[in-house]
Amino acid sequence: MPVVEVIGPAVRTAISTTRNRRIGVIGTAGTIGSGVYQDMLGVNEDLAVFAQACPRFVEFVEAGVTDSAEVLAVAEEYLAPLRHAGVDTLVLGCTHYPFLEGAISYVMGAEVSLVSSDTETAKDVYRQLVSRDLLAGPDAVTRHDYEATGDSAQEFLRLAHRLMGREVRKREAGADRRHRPAAVAASTPREDPHDRQRSRGWPRCGPACAR
Repeated sequence: MPVVEVIGPAVRTAISTTRNRRIGVIGTAGTIGSGVYQDMLGVNEDLAVFAQACPRFVEFVEAGVTDSAEVLAVAEEYLAPLRHAGVDTLVLGCTHYPFLEGAISYVMGAEVSLVSSDTETAKDVYRQLVSRDLLAGPDAVTRHDYEATGDSAQEFLRLAHRLMGREVRKREAGADRRHRPAAVAASTPREDPHDRQRSRGWPRCGPACAR
């Protein structure tokens, strides 16, 4: 079974996107401290890599706050060193950060290209599916299943609707197989006329959203 990780796809796209060979990376303190993006980008000796931890971005997203004046102020503070460094490509090295893409793009300026790890990973997954002839057929019905750790299923549903714009049709709250608190939700596209019929007895998929 092929395994698609989230670092390499974003790194490859950033390298092919940059024009002045100056690339910025933002992520959580743990990600930036690990140096994983810096090490992969640093293999190319002609690149200058600038990394910045942005821990409060995760707090904003998990609170459902993506467009406030405070978000912009914090973004200005975090991103100032990268602007001063003259990067022309910025890797969003956390899957929370695309929800703040508007604020990040506004602060960095239109001349800076943003590379999202989630988008590039999804493209790699698509390539894997196509190359192995594993794509669903044209008559397949799209279904989204989500599993998230946490104590409140209702909070998960609120954030899912706020951030993804999808109406959740089914939810369960309880402990998972390892006895951790869990909030589980399944949703289908609103334009699907048959989702009400399929809202019963869906199997769970693997964790798609974990906190």
